[in-house]
Amino acid sequence: MRYKIIKQLFLIAGITAASFLLLQSEQQVTVPKPLDIFLAIDQSGSMKLSDPDNVRLNSAKYFIDFLAAHRSDYFNHRIGIINFGDKPPVNPDDEMVLLTDLSADKLEQLKAFIKAMNLGDTSFINALRKAHEGFLKAGDLKGRQKVIILFTDGEPDDPRKWSKEKYFAEISNFVAKNLNDCQLILIGIDARSVYWESDSKFWSEITNGKLYRLSKMEEKELDKIYSSIVTQLLRVPEIRWDNVPPEGLNVRIEPYLEKVTFSILKENPEVKLAIYQADGKIVSSKSKDVKYFYHDFSEIYSISDPEPGIWTYKIEKGKGKVEVGKTIIPIEVKLLSPQIPHPYGKPIKIRASFLKRDGSAVREHPGYRLWLGAKVITPRSIENIELIPISKGIYGVNKEFSTEQEGEYFIELTMKGGNLIISEVKVPIEMKIMPYIKAVRPEDNKNFSLRSDIDIEVNLMLKNQVVDPSKLFQDDPNSILWAQISHDNKIIKSIKLYQNRDKKWVFAGKVGGLHQSGQYKLIVQLGGKLIEGELFESPAPEEIVFQKKMNITDFLIYKWYLALLIVALIAFIIDWAIILTENKWPGWRIRCPQLFGNLIVKRYDKGQDLESQELKETSIPLKGRKKRFKELGITLVARKVKETQEDGEISVETKIFVIWNRVDRPEEDLLQNESLSIDDNATTTTIRFEY
Repeated sequence: MRYKIIKQLFLIAGITAASFLLLQSEQQVTVPKPLDIFLAIDQSGSMKLSDPDNVRLNSAKYFIDFLAAHRSDYFNHRIGIINFGDKPPVNPDDEMVLLTDLSADKLEQLKAFIKAMNLGDTSFINALRKAHEGFLKAGDLKGRQKVIILFTDGEPDDPRKWSKEKYFAEISNFVAKNLNDCQLILIGIDARSVYWESDSKFWSEITNGKLYRLSKMEEKELDKIYSSIVTQLLRVPEIRWDNVPPEGLNVRIEPYLEKVTFSILKENPEVKLAIYQADGKIVSSKSKDVKYFYHDFSEIYSISDPEPGIWTYKIEKGKGKVEVGKTIIPIEVKLLSPQIPHPYGKPIKIRASFLKRDGSAVREHPGYRLWLGAKVITPRSIENIELIPISKGIYGVNKEFSTEQEGEYFIELTMKGGNLIISEVKVPIEMKIMPYIKAVRPEDNKNFSLRSDIDIEVNLMLKNQVVDPSKLFQDDPNSILWAQISHDNKIIKSIKLYQNRDKKWVFAGKVGGLHQSGQYKLIVQLGGKLIEGELFESPAPEEIVFQKKMNITDFLIYKWYLALLIVALIAFIIDWAIILTENKWPGWRIRCPQLFGNLIVKRYDKGQDLESQELKETSIPLKGRKKRFKELGITLVARKVKETQEDGEISVETKIFVIWNRVDRPEEDLLQNESLSIDDNATTTTIRFEY
């Protein structure tokens, strides 16, 4: 019996491949999709005889733990559990658990749900309806793989007592209508050879041949079945387990792995697994980069972002088998240019993004060069090129490739880290005869001065020939093109392009005001109603990148302004240095006369007795060399009248003069505390200057 639980663990062996790729030489294995699995467990009364030791339940718990060990941000597999029969359980909550993420706080909750029940007869349609309901409640499942595994010991049966043909017709119709995008897999236990021979033909058609038979409930047999299921779902090789000798085994950990997983099946609970990194440090189960799962007869170490090199693992206090699984960093590769479809005749410019699933760029390991390349396949040639970085996660090449030959075009994108192929994607390029834009000015990647305007000139093209827009479009030619300028990924200007009267295929415009240094992008889009009446918009805009930089002329101009500013600043500093150190004003400031003191304004009514009136008095401080009073019709001006020098000291005598704005009168000297009268038809105003 001591090996009974060990044997149970074999059924999970295949599951360990569900979240990682086994590396074979330098071959790339297609990255599988994350799994959304509903495990539908037959809980009919007959399971007491077919599975008295509840192996199916123990296996489900191990299944959960193994998938949780390999969980990552991308391989975020989810599990749902369905207990089915023809009757609901006493507690309705025991019937179904919806798709649940395998995070640490959910594991025990999931495993606690798995328990033996007696739910009457075997109703497969109930299980499938519940699975369909669960997928609908899960929301958007784009980019995920839907799977239903039915685990049963019998044929369809319920109180309706239909014929076998009618039951299977119901199941088939439901699957075709509601679960056609789902992998349906059946595992049947038929120890007494009662139903399998007659039912398997129906299940084979419904599951597309995804069905397995158990002649008896043995863990060893279940191991083979589950391994086969996972291999087919994830397109990975068969699992190989290593018997570990006393001295241990070495394993090469390649660079650019998202995760490495060590799983051990132990002959007894005392067995321990020791893992040593390339630098000799032992892997701790408590490390923040390690997920650790312990069972009496198994242990799982799941290590994120492992350092490359030769690792070693050993077994202590007994024997066991160890499986090492490796997960390559999941990369999303997108061909950004050319867009599909692509116009015949327009040269291909290659741009592609290589980003991790979280949108971040791949970090290059020291000593393991990150290489990105493309293979351009045309009807007449095959060319391999290396891609260079353009921006974060974006790579390309400045060379253009001709598309003037009819035939098939492909672009194959490859990312390698050291000797490991991380990602490899082959994209067919659909060629289509349609108009497109060719930018003549500005030239791509050209530099311009900060003060210069940008001249824009584009041609309308068809099959690499310039063409008159009136031959292609019904619209006014000046309405089929629109252009924009972007800077720092923000649209900052829109530009109108006008058709040349003499060269009707030429469209031109000019943009100014781009005085900030940096990279700019000209974006030109084409669209309108074709002669045939079809609405057309080019699949991708024409984009030209250019830079605005300070040249020598800009530098000299800015240098001149800067010099003036420096001179003014120096003069200001000297000025105030004299004031602060010598406590006197510099001569050039002394010689500049200034208004000083206060202007007192009193107003009274002309026709009334002065003594009986309450005079309104206003005091106005005077500053500067000149002050104009519009309401009074006068301007006060400060002027120098006398300058004397004694013992090196300069003194200046300043007087204030009145200039009449409204009437032709000579200037008057405004003496201290002397009134100045201004008469009009309404009032008399007296103005007095005071120190």
